[in-house]
Amino acid sequence: MKKFSIILPVYKNEKNLPVTIPYIMDRLSLFLNYEVEVILVCDGSPDKSYEVMKEYQAMYSQNIKIVNLLKNSGQRAAVNCGMKIAKGDVIGVISADLQDPFELFAEMLNYWEQGCPFVIAKRKGRAEKGIGAFCSNLLHKFINKNINKNYPIGGFDFYLIDKKIAKEFIISDTHNNSMQLLLLELGGSAKQIEYVRKKREIGSSGWSLTKKLNQALNIFAVYSDKPFRYFLRFSILCLIISFMMFLYGLFSFTQNADNAFFCIVISLILLGIGSVNGLLSVMGLYQFKWMQNDRNMPRYIIDDMIDETEEDKA
Repeated sequence: MKKFSIILPVYKNEKNLPVTIPYIMDRLSLFLNYEVEVILVCDGSPDKSYEVMKEYQAMYSQNIKIVNLLKNSGQRAAVNCGMKIAKGDVIGVISADLQDPFELFAEMLNYWEQGCPFVIAKRKGRAEKGIGAFCSNLLHKFINKNINKNYPIGGFDFYLIDKKIAKEFIISDTHNNSMQLLLLELGGSAKQIEYVRKKREIGSSGWSLTKKLNQALNIFAVYSDKPFRYFLRFSILCLIISFMMFLYGLFSFTQNADNAFFCIVISLILLGIGSVNGLLSVMGLYQFKWMQNDRNMPRYIIDDMIDETEEDKA
């Protein structure tokens, strides 16, 4: 029988878990063709989440595994830890607050059975509003347009992956990368299923605006060379304007115009700005390319292989 591993990163979910865990356990009948293990990873939560996890692990010891990280290391680290422990042929990741429809895993598994190694539950909409949601949507649109066109506009953290992708994710994961972009790089164009994310009913999210901004900075630094390219274009524009103003200044000088000296000075200032910015931009692009080579990404992942020669058949 195939094995299905379900990973739940846990942070400040003390009040959610008494609802979430029984809800999941009551619905394991959705996966009768699988042996199911539920892995809860407490990400150094400051509340009593781990104590609650221990209580339910004792009640459902055949299905539940629990881990407590020494300190808060972030959702990506918790997922990485869960994948290392997972024994499943296929692995699902879902939040611990029931904002995502757990039942959708059944449909996602059907796609996996049909040969899709990576299935994303794509947010069609969300109940949350405000500056945090606005900033998230803005970042997702930037990523989709400038970094990876397969990245869903609404973002994702509810998904299903084959164990071969999980294996490479564990190896390739680093401190400053984006879990979602790394998975898309490894899994390619994922099958996407739309859903509307529910409003969080219990507790508050630990995913603060500060953490979102920090993630955005990491994404720009690790995945995008756009800032360097924009600075390079600005530098070229400065040099063009500088050249035109210098010519205009020389022409004005021959005509004894009062603004001749002013135009030449401005052209020299723009020449300096353009040269320095251009040099820094080129150096930044070189550094970015070197960093890309050091990201420890696999060149390929084998999906299937038949290695049966005529000699083997004989």
